[in-house]
Amino acid sequence: MKQKYTIFRDDSNKILKISESAELYKDMFTPIIEKSLPREAMEIAVVQGETAVMSAFRSANFFPPDEVAEKIAHAILSVYETDGTASIDVYVSDLDSIDENEEEEINLIEDLDDDDTDSESDELDGLLEDDNKIKMAKSPLKVAEGDPIDIEGDV
Repeated sequence: MKQKYTIFRDDSNKILKISESAELYKDMFTPIIEKSLPREAMEIAVVQGETAVMSAFRSANFFPPDEVAEKIAHAILSVYETDGTASIDVYVSDLDSIDENEEEEINLIEDLDDDDTDSESDELDGLLEDDNKIKMAKSPLKVAEGDPIDIEGDV
C-alpha cells in the first residue's frame, strides 16, 4: 500500500498541517488523518533538529514508523527552510520498507521451505504406508454376528 503525507506550512494561520492519505485505488489517495500543529512549537522543534521534529508531530493518533517519521521530519525541515507558505508531498510504499537484507532472508526461507517439502513428502509417504499395514492386520477382538449393537449409546 502507498501512503502520501502532505506537509503544508500556512504562515497566515500560523500552523503546520500534516495530512496522511492512503492509495486505495491506483493513483487515487483517500484522506486518513490531518493534524494541525502550532507554528511556534514547530519552529522550536526545527531549531532543535530531526528528533525534536519527530517528537513534535507524533501523537497517540498519528505515530508513523521510524523510517516514515524520518522522511516526514526531513520534509518539515525543508519546508521551514523556505519563506512563506510552502507544501511538500512525501510518498511512502510498503514495498520500500523491505530492504535487500530482508529480501535475502525471505529468499533463504523459501529455499529452506523447498528443501523441507521433499523430505516431508517422503516422511508422509512412509506414514501412509504404515497405515496400510495397520488396516491389513487382523484384530484380536471380534464382534459376535448374532449380538445386537446399541447405536444409541445406552451403556
